[in-house]
Amino acid sequence: RSELRAGVHIVVATPGRFIDHLQQGNSCLSRISFVVLDEADRMLDMGFEPQIKE
Repeated sequence: RSELRAGVHIVVATPGRFIDHLQQGNSCLSRISFVVLDEADRMLDMGFEPQIKE
């Protein structure tokens, strides 16, 4: 958590875990340049659509 608050270049996380960190104030979307959703089709198949849209 402290590393996220201090600033990082790359974050690898599930959509749900990333949303948790955003809600806890550990990161801020205004500082993000790119988002890569690896295997997004599988995430959609597994029911992660609400988290991806959020």
